[in-house]
Amino acid sequence: MSKSRNSILGILLALFVAQSAIADPDPLLVSQGRIDALAELVGQARVDRTMERITTHYDFEGRGSWGFEWRRVGERIERRADKLKEDGRHARALEKYTDA
Repeated sequence: MSKSRNSILGILLALFVAQSAIADPDPLLVSQGRIDALAELVGQARVDRTMERITTHYDFEGRGSWGFEWRRVGERIERRADKLKEDGRHARALEKYTDA
């Protein structure tokens, strides 16, 4: 890689880090529109309980992490899809798998 290309990459990385440092320290990693769509799928109460359990948006493993808590919601929808598939309702199962 050329020296000038390394310099450009370095500048871009520095800009990214600087932007991250001044950004909202607790970003919402799911848009409000997506949260509303999730509420339609699983109910507002479940979405609210999930949001309450989230203690960090920066870690993706373990209870309280953004990834873990939302993955649990997806796994619940996936289990519904599995049941629909077993019952021969393939089109509906595909919809649920897509939702998950």
